[in-house]
Amino acid sequence: MGQQLCWPTELYLFYYICSYSGKPPISPTNIVAAHFFQQSLTLMLVLATAILHLYYLTRDEGYTFKAALGHAPGSAVAVGLCLVVVWPLLALTLYHVRVSRI
Repeated sequence: MGQQLCWPTELYLFYYICSYSGKPPISPTNIVAAHFFQQSLTLMLVLATAILHLYYLTRDEGYTFKAALGHAPGSAVAVGLCLVVVWPLLALTLYHVRVSRI
């Protein structure tokens, strides 16, 4: 029977390449921590862009905040979803960073 993967294939391949390239092997926990950190940064970027989009609609285009939400509902939904998702994602990221240092 083959080896069963307990994390995504791209992380497994990254771990395999690094461990056989002469560099010291990277623990799977460090790879998962880096993956969560990347997801957190992406979420922050989406949140910042959506907020800036709504801000510039109110400042430059002259919309009220309520009208800007009606004009750009996608940005309003993105802000709402990011605010809901950011806390569990940051908690997981901090947990994995803590575990990787042990």
